[in-house]
Amino acid sequence: MSQEERSNTRDLVYSAWHRTKSLSRFIDTETAMKTAMIDIDGVEYDPLTKKPVALIETAIYGKHHKAATVTRNLAIMAGIPAYVVRYVDADTPNPANVKWPDITEFHVRRIAPDYSETRIMTPTDFAEFLVSLRTRAQRIKAVS
Repeated sequence: MSQEERSNTRDLVYSAWHRTKSLSRFIDTETAMKTAMIDIDGVEYDPLTKKPVALIETAIYGKHHKAATVTRNLAIMAGIPAYVVRYVDADTPNPANVKWPDITEFHVRRIAPDYSETRIMTPTDFAEFLVSLRTRAQRIKAVS
């Protein structure tokens, strides 16, 4: 099971096509404006069962507000937690892929099923948190 990025770029073709200006080529503009979508930044899942364990919206810390209402609603419907994770870029590159900066800290806030205070985590803390999502999901499955 490889965790490597496949292309090192994000394909924005569908995103561009789904915008009002593009959609209004095929449907009226008013309807196109009501055809909303979001991208989910992360679906954490158990690699053995392929079942999702959490939804995550990511953003660079301090850049802008991160709306996550749809992600929250989806997580509640799915019965899994959701988080907004803001990260702080390092001044140094990520040694595993020098094309991108490393991360110095994560600001993690649960948004579903309920809200939590923001927790500041080191990269090690956050990696362990990701593991705990799977452990929690396995415990819940065992109890069910």
